Amino acid sequence: MALDQAQQRLLIEWMERKKISTQCPACDTSHDWLPGDIVAAPVFKPGGLHLGSDLTPMVEIICDNCGYVRFFAAAPIGLYEKRGQDERCEDRGRAQRKADRDKPFTISA
Repeated sequence: MALDQAQQRLLIEWMERKKISTQCPACDTSHDWLPGDIVAAPVFKPGGLHLGSDLTPMVEIICDNCGYVRFFAAAPIGLYEKRGQDERCEDRGRAQRKADRDKPFTISA
């Protein structure tokens, strides 16, 4: 979802209030950052992608020099509000994550 003008202002004000660095970690310049979209990455678990699981809406910030993309959670900034089914999905996702945390796991090379 693309940000409208009001959302872009809200994002800029939030970044200034939080003193978010404008230094790009990839190209080490302080070029402008462009607002991207609000996106949500799918969650992969053992067995593959689980559709309908909990998602975290994120806003993209893109370096105008090299294209490096930074992500920030959209809800704490005020760019996304969870409603209805989102809340039910989050409750199911939270319960599943707790169950997953209680399971032992191994990391293999």
